Amino acid sequence: MRLASCSAMLVGIAFFLNASPAQSEELTADDYIQFWSPLEGSWETTIESQGKAIPGQWKGWLSPIKKCYVVHGEDGGYSPVYSVDGYDPVAKKWTATGFDADGSFFLATHEIVGMKKGKRLENGATTKGERKLFKTDGTTTTITLTAVCDECSKNRIVILFTDQKENGQPRPDEKWICERSSDNKLWDAYRDLAAGTWLGTGTIAGDLDEFGLAKGDQFTFRLAKKLAGKGSSLVGEGDFRIDGKDYTATMRTLEGWDPETRQIRLLAFWSGGLVEEILLSRREGSAFLGTYIAKLPGREADRAGLSLAYPDRDSCVLKFLDGPRKGETLSSWKREK
Repeated sequence: MRLASCSAMLVGIAFFLNASPAQSEELTADDYIQFWSPLEGSWETTIESQGKAIPGQWKGWLSPIKKCYVVHGEDGGYSPVYSVDGYDPVAKKWTATGFDADGSFFLATHEIVGMKKGKRLENGATTKGERKLFKTDGTTTTITLTAVCDECSKNRIVILFTDQKENGQPRPDEKWICERSSDNKLWDAYRDLAAGTWLGTGTIAGDLDEFGLAKGDQFTFRLAKKLAGKGSSLVGEGDFRIDGKDYTATMRTLEGWDPETRQIRLLAFWSGGLVEEILLSRREGSAFLGTYIAKLPGREADRAGLSLAYPDRDSCVLKFLDGPRKGETLSSWKREK
């Protein structure tokens, strides 16, 4: 069931994060941030229920203001869910607010049994909570549950979801197993494929009068990327030419792992003033997926979702995933041997 898996995988952990209004100590957002800190990071997850195991991924990172967490999760091949989890100082509850890619919206409030200053997620920690899902068809689903932390270590956390009810009707218990991901796993896989010298081809997407370029112009591109910083980054140099025109450009690239956003960050600086930024946040099969931004002086920035697919080790295809150029190929590459 879509709702069952999402509630456990994407929002269930938040049932550890709320205090009862009747407290002898005045608790603050910082107390709850500290409580949740063992779950911060990237995790490979499995939901076990009724003999089935549903794999997924979950990421939670502290926002720059350090008063809330930003959470991203997905499981079982379903579309991603994003939420912001923080302390409500009026209701004195930890609240999770999120959106599903299909447009659904959810709001969850949670109570930690025995919450007090200095408390952190640990074996035996118990929470109770309620989650409301507001669907695009106008219906609302309410889920209540009890969650118990069955195991808690630096690299493995297990949570049991019991006494679950959906609109008042019982539903099966679930176990949520979290194994910490290597922060550099995505980077390691990408770096090993991307390093080397590549020859690329493609077409100009729109008219660039200031450079004498027109939509549809064919280009060729040679890009050499070398490992630097003991494998922590890739440094590249590229030469760009328009076929049949007297136009050339050079560019320099820097790629590496961003430990704060837990994404691969690629920056490209062109001799003509263009700056490109690519952020890769996940991998699906042979493709690394993320976002693309192109900035040129005097022009509005172009933004789109992007896929870098490696059908094999010696070829790469860049495609737009959304926006006005959705489905278009930005460029195709072959490894120079």
